[in-house]
Amino acid sequence: MISMLFALDAFGVGFSSNSYISFWFGKKWGIQEGLIGTILMVCSIVASMGGVLSSRLVKRYGAVPTMLISHVPTSLLTILVPLMPNKTTAFLVLVVRFSLSNMNVSARQTYVATIVKSDERSAAGGISNIAKSLGLSFSPLILGSLMNQPVSSL
Repeated sequence: MISMLFALDAFGVGFSSNSYISFWFGKKWGIQEGLIGTILMVCSIVASMGGVLSSRLVKRYGAVPTMLISHVPTSLLTILVPLMPNKTTAFLVLVVRFSLSNMNVSARQTYVATIVKSDERSAAGGISNIAKSLGLSFSPLILGSLMNQPVSSL
């Protein structure tokens, strides 16, 4: 059951891939590819810092609260990016979104490790990663058809 949730989560995450973010910012705001690449690099660096902070949050609050603390705002910020009135605020919201996006990874791994027996941890970790990979693999199919729509209708 928990693997199904991980797969569903990964399916949703697949709709906000860096490739699509680059495409959208280019089409919506006419931003040069080099600048988009620089912004996404900054976003990735910020995301890695969020991953470091995650372990502290897991120690203090636990795995499930940390997943919620990071996941809910990340989802809301993802929705807000295309609603921003200009490219500057859209990029700022995107950077904040990325700052929270990796926090659930270590929390998820901790959660999986604590709910299974020690001799089953490797298998459980593998199954949850396979579920996430499978969930992530179907998003591009739908996203590709959505990309045929005009950006203004997205």
